[in-house]
Amino acid sequence: MNNNIYDKNIDVLPCYEIWSLPIVTIPLYKNKQQQYEDELKKKIPKKIYTINDTKNTICPITLNKFINNHSLIRCFPLCNHGIMESSFNNFISHFNKCPLCNKYL
Repeated sequence: MNNNIYDKNIDVLPCYEIWSLPIVTIPLYKNKQQQYEDELKKKIPKKIYTINDTKNTICPITLNKFINNHSLIRCFPLCNHGIMESSFNNFISHFNKCPLCNKYL
């Protein structure tokens, strides 16, 4: 009698072979917009504002002045303009350019 499991007519793999497969997790996005926003959040990190971090000293969205060593901002890497962290999520859900110079994020 042959005990080779592949000689049998079965439709599923035995358990020990199923468990040996690697598990890969892939983020599922509801839409492309959510995926784009998540990529921007990784690309434009949060940081505490210090003098000379950005070209601007006032947030163009909230019109609040950045406070040295206190304000949490996001600084766009291509143009070096910054906005307040509190307005960042809402901003990127509607726009894909810097509010000051119009460069793409």
